[in-house]
Amino acid sequence: MSFEKSLITGFLRKRAVFCASFAAAVASSFIVPPSSAYLSYIDWDTLFILFALMAAVSGLESCGIFGKLARAICSRAKSARSLSLVLVLMTFFFSMLVTNDVALLAFVPFSITLLSGRISAPRLAFVVVLQTVAANTGSMLTPVGNPQNLFIFNKTGMSALSFSALLLPYSALSLALLVSLVIAAIPRDKDSRRICSDACLSDVAPFERLAEFGGTFRVRRRLSLMYALLFALCILSVGRLVPKWASALSVLALCAAFDRAAFRRVDWFLLLTFASFFVFSGNIASIPSLRAFLGESMRGNELLVSLAVSQVVSNVPATLMLYNFAADVEGLLLGVDFGGLGTLVASLASLISFNIFTARNGRALLFISMFTAVNVLFLAALLSARFVA
Repeated sequence: MSFEKSLITGFLRKRAVFCASFAAAVASSFIVPPSSAYLSYIDWDTLFILFALMAAVSGLESCGIFGKLARAICSRAKSARSLSLVLVLMTFFFSMLVTNDVALLAFVPFSITLLSGRISAPRLAFVVVLQTVAANTGSMLTPVGNPQNLFIFNKTGMSALSFSALLLPYSALSLALLVSLVIAAIPRDKDSRRICSDACLSDVAPFERLAEFGGTFRVRRRLSLMYALLFALCILSVGRLVPKWASALSVLALCAAFDRAAFRRVDWFLLLTFASFFVFSGNIASIPSLRAFLGESMRGNELLVSLAVSQVVSNVPATLMLYNFAADVEGLLLGVDFGGLGTLVASLASLISFNIFTARNGRALLFISMFTAVNVLFLAALLSARFVA
């Protein structure tokens, strides 16, 4: 009995957002009884492209592409400072294409391996915190950088150019702050090239290890090409040049034929979380009095309300809950993207860094205090840029 209880408790902790979204959808169904209208609540295009992107990006990651690129870039670093800077910048720029959570999953463990023993534990925590901020501020520049961007981009019909132009000043400001903080906090160390090279050699990527197993390397190379083409197809779909269902169907068919393990790498609970919030927000929008109240509360305050809600429930659920009531969609977009900064739960991607760092180094209080201070700094800077400009 205690074993079953621990399983349930572990699931609830790991999937807290899904459980909350599902409970909200079920509760709202008592007010608005289930009907065929529920199907119209769901933004199928968002679910299709989110599935396709998750499968394609996780496929590229499983082929060792990100690790291979990371080692090639980091091998050129000449000091602890330059190595830290490269690691933060890689997270910032990669997050624009592979999403903030994938960038952190790929580069935070790599960073800890390279920097452990080279810099002190507080400085290592600081670099990981900066990588987390880099992922959350870099990803906000593109429609595919994070789930809330993808959802808003699909719903609004904005062009990719106008979308990125709106966020560019804030991503650029964040980039400048990231570079400044790395330079200020991490000392130069002339021996980092040797340390980096040794770490790279001792942590060989799966892609390279597979060369030892005959034809497996050729299979993995073909899979890498397949996933690169699928990712390109997803980008075309986001750019509205290819139907999103066509990308999802292509990913489904090719993964079923050549890499069924891809289906285990897809975060199905994220898709179910989206579906649950679609049902919940659709039901709430169907109640005239609630729709009027929320619409009035949001009007003119989209940025601040969405930012505040993000601090409690994280920015993706905040987006799905508030979108139907936002008159100023640009304000909502800025609010949920800025809202990824702040508390540890403001962006679920931040929990990835926290879990990886504390699992290897402990010192949770150090990480949380440093994380909070840095996030408050960045949030204040972005809000100042928005309201002062």
